[in-house]
Amino acid sequence: MAMGFGCMLKEVALFAAMFTLTATSVAAQTKPECQSHCGNINIPYPFGTTNGCNISSDFFIRCNTTFNPPKPFLTVPQSETGRLTSYPRFEVLDISLDGHLRIRRNNSVGYNCYNKSIESGEYHILGFYLGIGNFSISHTSNKFTAVGCDTIAFINSSFTRRNYSSGCLTFCGNIADVVDGSCSGIGCCQTDIPKGLMSYYVNFNSRRNNSNVWSFNPCSYGFIVENGAYNFSASDLSNSSFSENKFPIRLDWKIGNKTCREAKTNPESYACKQYSSCVDPENGPGYLCKCLPGFDGNPYLGCQDINECETLKPCNRNGTCQNTPGSYSCSCPEGFIGDGLKNGTGCIPKPSGESFPILVVALAICLSIGLLVLITGIWWLCKTLKRRKNIKLKQKLFERNGGLLFQKKMSSNGSGLDKAKLFSSRELEAATGQYNEDRILGRGGQGLVYKGMLPDGRIVAVKKSKTVNEGFLEQFINEIVILSQIEHRNVVKLFGCCLETEVPHLVYEFIPNGTLSHFIHDQNEEYLKSWDIRLRIASEVARQKAISTFGSREKRGLVSHFMSSMEENHLLNIVDAEIVKDGQNDEVVAVAQLEKRCLNLNGRYRPTMMEVAVELERLRTRQADCIPPTQPNQVELIARESRESWDITSFSIEHYTNCSITSASESDVRPLMSDTTRSVN
Repeated sequence: MAMGFGCMLKEVALFAAMFTLTATSVAAQTKPECQSHCGNINIPYPFGTTNGCNISSDFFIRCNTTFNPPKPFLTVPQSETGRLTSYPRFEVLDISLDGHLRIRRNNSVGYNCYNKSIESGEYHILGFYLGIGNFSISHTSNKFTAVGCDTIAFINSSFTRRNYSSGCLTFCGNIADVVDGSCSGIGCCQTDIPKGLMSYYVNFNSRRNNSNVWSFNPCSYGFIVENGAYNFSASDLSNSSFSENKFPIRLDWKIGNKTCREAKTNPESYACKQYSSCVDPENGPGYLCKCLPGFDGNPYLGCQDINECETLKPCNRNGTCQNTPGSYSCSCPEGFIGDGLKNGTGCIPKPSGESFPILVVALAICLSIGLLVLITGIWWLCKTLKRRKNIKLKQKLFERNGGLLFQKKMSSNGSGLDKAKLFSSRELEAATGQYNEDRILGRGGQGLVYKGMLPDGRIVAVKKSKTVNEGFLEQFINEIVILSQIEHRNVVKLFGCCLETEVPHLVYEFIPNGTLSHFIHDQNEEYLKSWDIRLRIASEVARQKAISTFGSREKRGLVSHFMSSMEENHLLNIVDAEIVKDGQNDEVVAVAQLEKRCLNLNGRYRPTMMEVAVELERLRTRQADCIPPTQPNQVELIARESRESWDITSFSIEHYTNCSITSASESDVRPLMSDTTRSVN
């Protein structure tokens, strides 16, 4: 870690050094035996003051020695003769190898002045023409500026291949409105210029010929000036010598008219030398050269390696610095460890043999802690991703199992649906002990039933289905809604469901006495299973609405078995032997015939449930009228056996006369079977 930090500091130090050296890289570097200065101005190559010292005639600098000190001027050959002009064109203020050159000239301000009688006075249209193909006015470093209180200044460029026109408006009604230093439209305004501008001229117009402001602003002015080189003052509006100012302008220059890629194809004319790279400027065709990182000098003559060991002194006092091309390295002497950098770990003495194991142990502990943190982070990330995946899966299953429909019905009819709870899979897993095998109450054709306990202490039966028919989801949800609202002693209460599992889970109340199926089919003498009891169960069933449409394969097979037995006259073969023993065969046949009618495939021939209930009640009444007289000892036996199956509030021999029940009412005899006939299947 320390080594890495040292390397980072090394890079920072190197960047700082390169930033510092950038400023010094513009130092004049000329060809041998060529003039490097003109007065106080450096003249670096590709510029030169004599033939052979410049890369081309466009880069010729004339050093005028009539001034003291001498002044350099940018001059260009006349188009018709190719000879240099004998008069100075643009005074050079600074030359930069990064592609910039600052100049200024006389008559750099255009103006239009008016006399007091509102007649046009002195008028000067400013014209500017470079005429040098490798130079243009920098669009990023200059502004077109207009000064005046009734001034509309235009800048035009029609001497080049591309016409350009723009303008700047500035007005003010009173000198008190003008703010010194502000050039935003009151007394002064500025605007940008386009890329590649090589020439321009300035023209003027006004609304009232300065008549209303003539007393403090008789003239309008327009000019291009380098950014920051002009600071507006209210006194400029009335300064009669303002047009004599020589404002600086920054030019962009580049080599030739080819891109870097094109220029590299001709090594003889390619201007970028050793340890330099080529740059395509954004201001038109041509290219520039710059030194590579770690090198300094003039890229047009060849860059030299920077000796960082001397200029930066980056190494620790105990370290040794080794300069390399474009970079450097620090090392520690024998007996020391570290990166050797002044701003890094430096060079520290190696630990003694006794303390070295401590460092090893410390390093091992740090690595172990780091590994533990890494493993913990990976574990946490995996757990988080798994939890998110489970949430998405539960939501997908919830929607697939009709959860959205359930919620819609819940919101549309809250008065009844508040009885149906939507359980989460986590709640049911906790209630059933993760669906423990010991909790299984029964196994059916459609799934398993588990015994569970909810957090509020209620014992429930959780039915875990095996499959679900997605085509009946809407019907399934409707039945859940209906069943959850039914309150009947012979119907198992549906508390709710879970829809975020593979198949829906239903939560019923737990019935400790078993199911109707177990009561009828199990060989158990604990309950009476006489024909009368079974007939009464059938009668009561025919009356708590047929709403279930989900039958198991076992039940569908029983219907087929029943129908075939009826057709083959083998009905008594499938009837419980105990029923056959009672000798009520005629009533059994009557009920079977009624059942067969109920199973007719054509609905028009099937009886209504009301007709079924009436028929069953008629059979029960007739069967009750045929109970034979009983002897006292038989009555005692009936009473004893009945108390195991019926809740008898009052019982006496007077209830039975002439083989029929005469005074027993429904309130006197309530079937204990109301519990045992409930079913979760």
